[in-house]
Amino acid sequence: FDACWPRAERAVRLAREDGAQELLAFALGSLGMNAYLAGGTSRVPVPDLRRACVEGVELAGVVGSRYTQLFAGFLLATAHFLSADFTASEELFAETLALARAEGTALEYPGFFLAVWADSCLARGDVEAAIAKAREGIELSDSGGMWFQGALARAALVDALVHANAPEQEIRNLLAQARELVSRSGGNSLLPRLREAEARLEARSDATLLAAGLREAEAMYRAMGAPDPADRLARELAA
Repeated sequence: FDACWPRAERAVRLAREDGAQELLAFALGSLGMNAYLAGGTSRVPVPDLRRACVEGVELAGVVGSRYTQLFAGFLLATAHFLSADFTASEELFAETLALARAEGTALEYPGFFLAVWADSCLARGDVEAAIAKAREGIELSDSGGMWFQGALARAALVDALVHANAPEQEIRNLLAQARELVSRSGGNSLLPRLREAEARLEARSDATLLAAGLREAEAMYRAMGAPDPADRLARELAA
């Protein structure tokens, strides 16, 4: 992410300077995707991520590309999630996904955004909905051969299953599958999240393992330039 954010800022600036409206819509919206993967918005190179994603939706409407409109809608829903506006996030995910399916476009992305949707459900305490959305994301990703999205949806499912106190072997199988898909795709940004979930699973049988596992995940987050989840774990460890 140390390399990500300067490039993201440059993409927005160049698209704006050149009047490339469709590219600007993508550049603004993609800030939301990157912030989700970074686990927070502290390093986003705009003052207001949600406002940037709203501008992306508005530009997509001017351009008139249905694909761009749907993509921008998914990304605004992600920004709503990152702003802890879970109701707005899930309503927009539902609306945008229904439109994408009805119109047969932007369908390479739902596996990713179903994972975000699952995280939103878990954040507001609806574990069953989180599990259902994550499983749907896995099914879509696997059917399309989308390795990273499949890994992400599995990470979301693991978090939900850990919260639900699901059987350990089921969770370990999903962790192994997710790591294999990360290896295939190069999507290493998921590795700290998987390590954190694994630490919480290990703590079921030995509570002393939790702190060591969370410290390892914190160090991994910091090494990849993602301070928000690292700080979250540091606060938990200090409590």
